Amino acid sequence: MAAAQKSDGALQAIAVPHYSLRADAPFLISVLLIALVLRLDFLIANNFVIDADEAIVGLMAKHISEFKELPTFYYGQNYMGSLEPILTSIVFFFFGISSAALKAVPLFFSLVLILLIYQVGLELGNRGVARIAALLTALPPQLLVIWSSMARGGFVEVVCIGTLAIILTLRWIHAAAPRPSQTAWIGALLGLGWWVNNQIVYFALPIAFYMGALLIRRAAPSMQVRIKSVAVHTLAGIAAFFVGGFPYWVYNLQHDFVSFEIAKSATLSQMKDHVLGLGETALPMLLGARRQWHSEEVFAGAGMLVLALYGALFLIVLAKRWKQVLALPLLRVDRRQPVEFFFLFLALTFVVFAASSYGSLVESPRYLLPSYVGIFILSASGLSILYGYVRGVSYAMLAAIIAVNCCSWYLGGRALPGEPFVARGERVSKDQSQLIAWLQTHGYEVVRTNYWIGYRLAFESQEKIRFAIYQPPSTVRIAGYEAEARRRGLHTLPLVLVPSQAEIIRRALLVEGYNYREESLSGYVVFYDIAPKQSELSRVPLNVVTAYASDAPQNAALAVDGVLQTRWGSARPQAPGMQFTVELDKPRQLRGVRYELGTWPQDEPQSLGIELLLADGKKKVLLDPKDWDSVRFFREREPAILFTFDALPVKKVILTQNGEQKIFDWSIAELELLE
Repeated sequence: MAAAQKSDGALQAIAVPHYSLRADAPFLISVLLIALVLRLDFLIANNFVIDADEAIVGLMAKHISEFKELPTFYYGQNYMGSLEPILTSIVFFFFGISSAALKAVPLFFSLVLILLIYQVGLELGNRGVARIAALLTALPPQLLVIWSSMARGGFVEVVCIGTLAIILTLRWIHAAAPRPSQTAWIGALLGLGWWVNNQIVYFALPIAFYMGALLIRRAAPSMQVRIKSVAVHTLAGIAAFFVGGFPYWVYNLQHDFVSFEIAKSATLSQMKDHVLGLGETALPMLLGARRQWHSEEVFAGAGMLVLALYGALFLIVLAKRWKQVLALPLLRVDRRQPVEFFFLFLALTFVVFAASSYGSLVESPRYLLPSYVGIFILSASGLSILYGYVRGVSYAMLAAIIAVNCCSWYLGGRALPGEPFVARGERVSKDQSQLIAWLQTHGYEVVRTNYWIGYRLAFESQEKIRFAIYQPPSTVRIAGYEAEARRRGLHTLPLVLVPSQAEIIRRALLVEGYNYREESLSGYVVFYDIAPKQSELSRVPLNVVTAYASDAPQNAALAVDGVLQTRWGSARPQAPGMQFTVELDKPRQLRGVRYELGTWPQDEPQSLGIELLLADGKKKVLLDPKDWDSVRFFREREPAILFTFDALPVKKVILTQNGEQKIFDWSIAELELLE
């Protein structure tokens, strides 16, 4: 549709039908209540349980409310802004710190999104579209229900910011002569969104296209006036963008633009995989045919059904507005009802997602949540058009979409999100209160445990319990926790493990010769009072030992010279049969052996066995190679391994490396014999 013009060639303002919100108040209140009940049902059924990433938002909010700091970004990643923690700190101030209070902010924004989607429909001049889109937002697929209350740093908030920017853009499009101040407000919102979450780019691209197309093609007395208009609006939008994202830009100016390090595109091969994942996994989840992290459909044929439903509705809109869609490449846009904006929005969203490094995250497509704005508006538009021709079919299709969504929530039981996996299919416990109570009763303030367990412990105990990360994932969000753990001594701290990890640790403690105690709490196993069986060990004098090596024997003495900064290395990649031997001048009563990797952790042996040659010529196995993986697991990335045992008259200590490593050699910084 050509833009409306006055007789003198100037653009006219588009008169959008005005609808009274008061008249629709009963509908909106009903829809909001339904949405709230649905989301609360999930939250209450899950006892408001959070995961570690949510706990970090809670810890940030706690620190802000205590005036400890005002972080610019989510802890440990310099690209997701702290708007959500800031807002959550206000909730904490009034209602106290809790998991329920933590989830209140995203829950609130999920309800605001319903009103914003409704307003988008009104801006398109169609009350029916507004109502249907609001209803679909209130009763969405399981993915959006779950993310409606996930405090993960601004995922729902950025969708709201982007949708508000769309509303202002539609008003800008309708204006006969949009003011630079209008452009500035849109730019400021997009700038704010850029700080909160870079997903705002999905909104920014189609907005920039539409505004640019209208500015370039708008009627004007002269080319000079047109160029000036484009320049003024561009400068206003860009300047406001930087103002809106002020915290982002200040931080990056001070830190060498570190946030841009995550802006990595996918390779062509990766893009192909991302496109396949988008079609086979992400889209079925977005449309309710599959649940987050699930590989099976909610019911047989759900995938085909949702593709048929949404595909038919999108085709109806395309059939109605094919001329306007085809005019877009020519920079001709319909100012009256620019529904095709949302086709462009979805297309760009999927293209950017597939082309980015985040395109692999299709099992939980949180980076596609903004696409719901386009999906709901286009679906509502299709239903509205269909309503004008076959009213009953329109109602049936709407009912079918909501029915599929209901199945995604409740079929086979509530589709509650599972807790993160720790090891071998074992998850974080839903209730850690027993563990927290035990640790506090026994005076433990710092533990070593998994990322997913630890940050929840810290938040749920309000930091009365802190932790050092033990085993992957190894991402450190709060460096102060790690520093405190090292000050206290890592090996003095209790280990909090899932049962499968505990089995490995028991074996390692037995092999290395450690005493310990253990408790089963909240579904975990806690090892504490961990200490070597032998104490007050002293190193055998260096002048009574001689070292031999099967490889690079000329350097063998460097492993027993008392200098941690030197090493013996095999001088070739690790291969089976490598040996390193330390011989004593005479049998001595040894009680321990310490193996130091020093600053060469990459040279850790792939398979290691240790034997003691005793004074009577017999051999005792100190470390069976089959136990080496347990020892490595226990010690994780630490450079020193200590084995203790009851005193034995030892003549030689023989180390055998039987693993294979195609790049790194085998090295020993120091091998200490202890008595």
